[in-house]
Amino acid sequence: MTISLAGQTSAFLYSCALGAALCALYDVFRAIRLFFLPGRILTAFLDVLYFFLAAVFTFAFFMAVSQGEVRAYLYFGEMIGWLLYYETVGALLLRLQSRVFRLLRRIARKISVSFHRAGEKISMRIPGRRLKSAKTGKRRISRKKR
Repeated sequence: MTISLAGQTSAFLYSCALGAALCALYDVFRAIRLFFLPGRILTAFLDVLYFFLAAVFTFAFFMAVSQGEVRAYLYFGEMIGWLLYYETVGALLLRLQSRVFRLLRRIARKISVSFHRAGEKISMRIPGRRLKSAKTGKRRISRKKR
């Protein structure tokens, strides 16, 4: 089946848009990895999930645009769209995400430290409570009286 030059051009531009959309989806997965700092297993699972979704979307795109015929220029368009988004918008988003998540981690750390300190103060008021000394690491008995 032949496709006109105008049809090929529009299909190429659509494939560039699909590549940019897939890169935006990749940024979502990257943000999840930046925020939660998962281990190797969860990172591998997220990567496999991304590639599965990318394959499904690419297959659906080929079915809709070229009636399932594999055309190299569509793959190149998808790759060009992905790379353009990654090098422009993706790079800016990565810097922004890193700063925001660093700030959120600092805030969360300060909140957890304040809760930890409040918990220590409360536990010091419990008579007979065994606590570890911060300096020696040995257990001591709280002797505070009310």
